[in-house]
Amino acid sequence: MNQQILITGCDSRFFLMACMLLQSVRKWAGDHHLFVLDFGLTNQQCSFLASQNALIRKPSISLPPNPFALKTMLAPFLDQLETWCTAVWLDSDMIVRRDLWQALRNVIDEMEAGTVDVAACLDSTGTIKGVIDNLNIQVQPFANSVRAANLSPDLPYYNNGFVVYRSRPFLRDMFELGSTMKLHTTFDQNIFNLLVHRPGTKIMPLPARIWNVHGRFLDETDNNEAIILHPTSYAPSRHITTTGGGTEHEIKFFRHSPWQQYQYETLTDFLSEHAEALHAAGIAPIKPEWPKISRNGPCPCGSGKRYKHCHGSY
Repeated sequence: MNQQILITGCDSRFFLMACMLLQSVRKWAGDHHLFVLDFGLTNQQCSFLASQNALIRKPSISLPPNPFALKTMLAPFLDQLETWCTAVWLDSDMIVRRDLWQALRNVIDEMEAGTVDVAACLDSTGTIKGVIDNLNIQVQPFANSVRAANLSPDLPYYNNGFVVYRSRPFLRDMFELGSTMKLHTTFDQNIFNLLVHRPGTKIMPLPARIWNVHGRFLDETDNNEAIILHPTSYAPSRHITTTGGGTEHEIKFFRHSPWQQYQYETLTDFLSEHAEALHAAGIAPIKPEWPKISRNGPCPCGSGKRYKHCHGSY
């Protein structure tokens, strides 16, 4: 039987982010639950996810420990599932905020009708040139590969935080390239872009303001169409990184108060509903740390206003 599957992957540090995503998917995707790929989880975290039928274990072949490298190596993970026809990847730090499945079903139907290999959103950077010319990141292996493939620097640059994969050969090629290229900044995303711009690959662009609200798109805080929010950006003014009650967990909270509140409610609901299962798996009680911002202090968005007169007023 053919299947459409939702997948993410994380190491032990982002376990709580993945839990937040799991909870939001269960709320907004009906019977379609999320599988978590083991990118370096602890035995206790694997035990818990397995009890929820939400774990895809690390394959027996030798793989690098780096989560960004592993994101290019989805093929051997998914080879453990024989029946999938469409794999929908969501980064573990994403969160779903409204009905997911019907809109996703429409995307998949359109891809099937047009024999499209992958669907993804444009990155907030815009073009390949925007990445190569960014002096704050080291992407020389990517720049060399772009020149070797004779790709125009003006080609669109895609974000691989949310991707719909319908081609097993594409995933195999991504595995091969990820196994040979030197690690560098945005390694996995750069490999994805090299592959989507090969002759013969068909990609369907998706609107980032709906499917992958990240970077500068996060500034559109009145966006009611957004399905998936992604608290990631080169600019820390758009998110706060805190811990889950200990240095072993990391959580990215939005600075926009309503979205931050939704994250917090989603995570605390998850921890409350699954307290017994987490305990049974040997995971100690977790109390996430709420970002502390003084209402009379400067707003962390960098506007120059006091927090209470800026994002704190939402």
